[in-house]
Amino acid sequence: MPRVFPMLLMEFIGTFFLVLIIGFAVTVGDSSIGILSVGFGLTALIYMGRAVSGAQYNPAVSVALCMSGLMSLRRMAAFILVQVAAAAAAAGVVAWALGKSFTPTPNPAVSTGAAFVCEFLFTFALVFLIFHVAVSPRQQPNSYYGFAIGGIVMAGILAVGPISGASFNPAVATGTALVNAAVNRGPLDILLVTAGGPFLGGAVAALVYRATERVPESYPEENG
Repeated sequence: MPRVFPMLLMEFIGTFFLVLIIGFAVTVGDSSIGILSVGFGLTALIYMGRAVSGAQYNPAVSVALCMSGLMSLRRMAAFILVQVAAAAAAAGVVAWALGKSFTPTPNPAVSTGAAFVCEFLFTFALVFLIFHVAVSPRQQPNSYYGFAIGGIVMAGILAVGPISGASFNPAVATGTALVNAAVNRGPLDILLVTAGGPFLGGAVAALVYRATERVPESYPEENG
């Protein structure tokens, strides 16, 4: 069995359950409790998958790792395809179970530029934090990385969820938007904000990290 298969399987499982939690939480749950379930669910899934795939579950993270030389371009592409497929599968399950679909959607009362900046900034914060708590040699080993990552995601949802939809994850944005387009003929142009902003935020975070910290020679998923 190729060494990469367990990594891809873990990325699929982790991303699938992350999007499943998000879908049910935002569709049928109380919004404040839903934010907690997303944050704690992500925390648990990170601890589950870190030793196998690095628990990326997010194309913005995969791109940032590739830009830092910690992941090959080929593996990055495979990870992103699996992450988007898992997100679409989970969104399909939510649509089947509830009879309605969901996708992170910017507030129509807010300008596209403002929503894009919110997605960019908070994805930058997320990926920059991931580099410091899960990549930086100066903070390894530690056992708090999962709580730190889950915490920044919860903070971001609370801060800009009503503005940009709080995607911070191109797989979540793309997978759910595709299902929403199929079920409700929902728009796909929102991906400029909900996927484009996170991709740019992750890329800039990688560049800033390289300028301020020493990049290690490997990342957990490369050692598997």
